[in-house]
Amino acid sequence: MENDIDPSKRRHCLRATVDLMPFVFSVVSFAFCFLLSVQTSEIKDRIANMEIGSGAGVINPFHGVSMDQFNAMIQERVDELLSRTLDPTSNAG
Repeated sequence: MENDIDPSKRRHCLRATVDLMPFVFSVVSFAFCFLLSVQTSEIKDRIANMEIGSGAGVINPFHGVSMDQFNAMIQERVDELLSRTLDPTSNAG
């Protein structure tokens, strides 16, 4: 009895299915991209929270040194290097 279906109706159903497939793939692609975007933002938030919790947000090789002490150390080093460069009596090499 199923073979009694008119061939034109069968072609119409096939054509409708073929026309619907690109739309379905587009919706699935959009949903996948949206899911990746949400997951990426969640991962970024988790990493930011971990950095805040561990104090790794700012890399500080001079932990325990105040900014004034740090500036004084840099100034001393700059003065030392300038005196070596500008002093004609030094044996720099």
